[in-house]
Amino acid sequence: MEIAVCLGSRLDQQQVKDVKWPYNCLLVGIRRVETEIIPHGNTIILSGDYLSILAHEEQAPKTNKALQLLAETISKP
Repeated sequence: MEIAVCLGSRLDQQQVKDVKWPYNCLLVGIRRVETEIIPHGNTIILSGDYLSILAHEEQAPKTNKALQLLAETISKP
C-alpha cells in the first residue's frame, strides 16, 4: 500500500525508528518528489513523502486505517 504523509502529521519530521508502526507491517520505500529512498532507522519522514508499506493481506484494511491516522492526523504540541 502507499500512504501520503500530510504536513504536521504524526509522521512528519519523524525518524523511521521512532514511529510506532502498526503490527506486522514493513516500510519498504519512500518516494520523495522524483527520488526513491530505501528507508533506514535514521531516515527522516517528511510531509509530501509517499510511503510504500507491505502488510499481510488479511490485516491490510486494519493496517491501512492505522497508517492513515498516523499520516493525516495533526500532531499536538
